[in-house]
Amino acid sequence: MKKEDYENYRKKLIELKEKIEGVFENLTRDHLKEQMRDSSGDLSGYSLHMADAGTDNFDREFAINIAGRENEILQAIDRTIEKIDNQTYGICEMCGQEITTKRLDAIPYAERCFTCESEIEKEQS
Repeated sequence: MKKEDYENYRKKLIELKEKIEGVFENLTRDHLKEQMRDSSGDLSGYSLHMADAGTDNFDREFAINIAGRENEILQAIDRTIEKIDNQTYGICEMCGQEITTKRLDAIPYAERCFTCESEIEKEQS
């Protein structure tokens, strides 16, 4: 991989990281607002109907799950930027082969080649 390729991927990763951090901050802020309202006893933002309360809980859990996934991606991006710095970017962590540029263009923080990732997904299902 050429030096300019590393720089292009670094730029792409930093832009993606900033975008995800914005989403993460919004989810966290909104969830914290709900937690603060819950702890203060303020129920004005909540419906008293059980179905609405269930929907509120579902929405909260959904936001927490998304925030957790976004945090995992942020960590992967940080590891990938370190790989760029060490010039080990684009090498599969399992087999040591190069990850195709097609895959890196789609998922710039990919840590495994398509074949190895497919094997992991098969094992997990």
